[in-house]
Amino acid sequence: MVIPHLSFQGCCEEAINRYIKVFGGRLLHLSRYTETTGGPRLNGKVMHAEAEVAGGVISGADHADPPRHGDAIRLMVHCGTSLQAQACCEGLAEGGELLQRLMPHPPPDDGGMGALVRDQYGYVWILTAPNDRKG
Repeated sequence: MVIPHLSFQGCCEEAINRYIKVFGGRLLHLSRYTETTGGPRLNGKVMHAEAEVAGGVISGADHADPPRHGDAIRLMVHCGTSLQAQACCEGLAEGGELLQRLMPHPPPDDGGMGALVRDQYGYVWILTAPNDRKG
């Protein structure tokens, strides 16, 4: 399933809650930055949120800097394994650019891993997988 990922400037939690109220749904996950993971500007803001909205799923996060044109909406895919996520990264990076290699998320989401790839068409993909390096 491809999940739209929305970038916010400090109002992610408010926006996600509004979308749930307007369209119906429920919050599936919410984690926050700490001083260590987000610095003073993002401390307490949303690191990752996912919600079921209008029969689908959306995700979002707060970011310190405004998104570059075209980056306000990203596409996220949850892969079943790190090998699957790595293969998707390689396929999407052909003609594009690997922005962040597959690596474990920081706490409190360190049970998962993630990577960022800008494909040859300019879209940014967030690929996630269970953290098989933990444990």
